[in-house]
Order: sequence, then C-alpha cells, then structure tokens
Amino acid sequence: PTTTDNCSGTLTGTTSDALTYNTQGTFVINWTFDDGNGNVIVVPQNVIVDDITDPTIPTLADVTGECSATATAPTTTDNCSGTLTGTTSDA
Repeated sequence: PTTTDNCSGTLTGTTSDALTYNTQGTFVINWTFDDGNGNVIVVPQNVIVDDITDPTIPTLADVTGECSATATAPTTTDNCSGTLTGTTSDA
C-alpha cells in the first residue's frame, strides 16, 4: 500500500509479515511507512480467510444389484480443499 507525506510525497509501506495465507482465520499485516525524516507510522491491515463456498453437489447414480449391491464412496470437489471423498454413518 501507499500513502502520502507533505515533504516526501508518496510512501510505499514495508512489512516483514507474510503476504500469503492459506489457512482459515484472521491475520494482521503491519505496514510501516517511513518518510525518511524520523516520522514513522505503522498501520495494521486485516487479512481474512473464510471458506464460505460449499463443495460441489455430486450427481450420484443409483446402486442396483440382483442378489447384492455394493456402493463405493463418491467424490466431489471443493474450492479450497480439492477432491473430497464422501463418508456415511449408515449401515
């Protein structure tokens, strides 16, 4: 980010904080702006990672059989997690 200073003009913020986050949560980047004349400000910026998109709903075919039938665990995709395998607590 940038800001302006009366004497120095445009200042670009610097930070030693990470710029990329790949886990859920709220993180803070502290940006430092130094005008080179002894005036320094630190400005926080929140980074919020919040997966709010449901996985894609898969289309599941019926499982049929004459004497028996066995279903296999279906898969689907999620924007953040990639491929997901379905689970069940049914017998």
